[in-house]
Amino acid sequence: MAKVHDLGKMATPISILEKLGKLTKEETFIMQRHIFDSYLIAGGREALEKHTLLQWAINHHERLDVSGYPWGKSGTELDLESRIIMMADVFVALTEDRPYRKSMSIDSSLDITARQEKSGMLDEYVFTKLSDLVSEGLDFNRIEHTKNPFLL
Repeated sequence: MAKVHDLGKMATPISILEKLGKLTKEETFIMQRHIFDSYLIAGGREALEKHTLLQWAINHHERLDVSGYPWGKSGTELDLESRIIMMADVFVALTEDRPYRKSMSIDSSLDITARQEKSGMLDEYVFTKLSDLVSEGLDFNRIEHTKNPFLL
């Protein structure tokens, strides 16, 4: 799943993926289009109907409060697995180095995801489970971080 959720980034220009500063509105649109590109590359509606795993990947930028993209789905349209992938994507994005910023600490990343959960964007149950993993001592430093294959 983790390997296909950003499949559409193959169609995103490297200049946008590696940009050091803030994206323009046009660049943001192109970056957000990677979800739709993933949808097309994976086989479109027919493939999504056959493979639930692809639905979870396509939903990873949706938000429970309909503020996500590309379809603006609501919480009632998003299953638990989609909610888990959403949370994981946000948390990993915060804890990894990005071209435009250094990684954040686990605590800072938890604070940000907590605010997003409180505002209704992310799932409370999934956030609680993530928090529990962290408090139980999950060592994120031992998790293998691979370079984004779209930036090689």
